[in-house]
Amino acid sequence: MRPDPETITRFIVDLASEKFAVRNRAFQELSRLGELAGPELQAALAKTEALEPRQRIEGLLKRLEGPLQEREKIRNVRAIEVLEEIGTPQAKSVLETLAKGAAAARETEEAKASLERLNARAMP
Repeated sequence: MRPDPETITRFIVDLASEKFAVRNRAFQELSRLGELAGPELQAALAKTEALEPRQRIEGLLKRLEGPLQEREKIRNVRAIEVLEEIGTPQAKSVLETLAKGAAAARETEEAKASLERLNARAMP
């Protein structure tokens, strides 16, 4: 489930806090949210001029570009691949549901891509 944008924005603002504990907690929370915070982090990067918050935001965004690290996300992406290979109407239905997930989530994007490939294969 995607957290509300206000929560993400608050964490981004907290990256510039004078208190280390607040900055650190914000960084940890944004790290945990990962790609779900991606759009807000991109927008904040364009507006942030202060060096330390900018570096933290860049670091968070760089993590998003790398390979999957979380076991659960890896397992979910593999399950989506299996559903695509199965290709039955039931599997397609599950992929359609997953494709309606959080806009920035890796699983949502993978499900959309799987559906596109399945639909392309179904066309003569």
